[in-house]
Parts: sequence; structure tokens; C-alpha cells
Amino acid sequence: NNFSEVNKELLSEMNEEIGKGNFNDVKVLAMEVEENVQKVIQHGKRADAIVKGMLLHSRAGSGKIEPVDINALCDEYLRLSYHGFRAKNKTSDIVLQTDFDRNIGKVNIVAMNMGKALSNVFSNAFYAVNEKKAKSAGGFQPMIQVSTKKKNGKIEIDNIL
Repeated sequence: NNFSEVNKELLSEMNEEIGKGNFNDVKVLAMEVEENVQKVIQHGKRADAIVKGMLLHSRAGSGKIEPVDINALCDEYLRLSYHGFRAKNKTSDIVLQTDFDRNIGKVNIVAMNMGKALSNVFSNAFYAVNEKKAKSAGGFQPMIQVSTKKKNGKIEIDNIL
């Protein structure tokens, strides 16, 4: 909303400059508007992901074991945890990497219980790498890697800091 309001002001200013014939100023203002539009898009996508994550997190689970796409569940809870972390730590810049085994298929689990467990693991990982960066003398890029793989008839979920 803030960037949209700023763009409105910039466009008014741009119209004034067009009327004066100051086209160099118009070009500068147009670049500012473009940058702000990119920020509006970025923040809109982030808000969309947060809302979707909240809906996923709050949906009533049956408590029954049912077939679930474990890769999608990991990805959704990783992003939900990340956005929750970013809401509290706006300056943190943690890189997310995923490597999901697409051959796993669906796994019979209680989705809500697994989601809560994943959320806790991921939240702890974000906290840990953020603390490590705060204690480092620089040069440390916080990264969370999450992977899934099927091994000996079992599914492994790895969370590497």
C-alpha cells in the first residue's frame, strides 16, 4: 500500500514535469515508479504465500492417516515457517534450497501432525542460522537446505543448515 501511494505521488509529479518539458526528470521519476511496482509485486506475492500458508496451517485436519504429497507438505511448511520468521526478522536474508525426490509419490501420514513437526524443525533451523550469522564476523550466508528421498522403502527428510 505504501509503495502504491508513493507511486501515485510520483505520477502526479511526473505529469507536472511533462508539462514543464523536463523529460530527464520524467525519466528518473518513471524509473522510481518501475522500482516501486516491482516491490508491490514482490510484497503482494509474499502476502499471498503467507495467507495460503495460514490457510493450510489452520485447516481442520481429520486426524486420520491419509495419502499426502510429502514434497508439497515440506515445501509449504518451509515457506510458511520462512515467512513467519521474516515477519519477526525483516533484515534477515536466508537462502532456501530444496531438492525433493519426485519419485516418492504420496505417503500415508496425518498431514497436520507432520506439518506441525516440520514447522518446528524449520523454525528452529531459521533461528539457528540467523544466530550463527549474528555471531560470525561476516562472510557467512545463512542457508537452509531441505531434501526428501526414498531410501530402503522409507522416506527421509533432511534439513541441512
